[in-house]
Amino acid sequence: MKPKYLWHGSQIKKNKLISKQAFSLKNKEERQIGIYVTNIKERSIVMAILHQKGVRGSRLNFPKGKVIGTIFNGWPKQKYFYLYKLSSKTFKQIDNWQWVSKESIKPLKVERLKTSDYIHMIRKATPREKKIWKEQLKKFRKKQKCQ
Repeated sequence: MKPKYLWHGSQIKKNKLISKQAFSLKNKEERQIGIYVTNIKERSIVMAILHQKGVRGSRLNFPKGKVIGTIFNGWPKQKYFYLYKLSSKTFKQIDNWQWVSKESIKPLKVERLKTSDYIHMIRKATPREKKIWKEQLKKFRKKQKCQ
């Protein structure tokens, strides 16, 4: 069942969210043109932090029901980010926690949040995780050149 409201996190404040090309190393569903949202507020918060200026490679993890962002390269440099509450009307579910809409949408509510209040939800990648990420990125780029 689709929830009434969905959440989207962003490093910039906007009056209207507009569809754009998404990027994922692994999942084709996460490479659609659209606005990506979730029904879980904490996931949107972590995604907003992972997409801040200064972060150049990241992943969302769900250990034991928690939400943790892993950063492979860089670190968030913004003092604030924004959390959008949206109507779920135009969104279609693409996996067990994400929805996407190809239509532009006006937020019902926008909250400005301090990065420092949520920094405990992210961590730096271990050297082993960085190595695996770099290998995946290299394979992805090579595959993209061949297409």
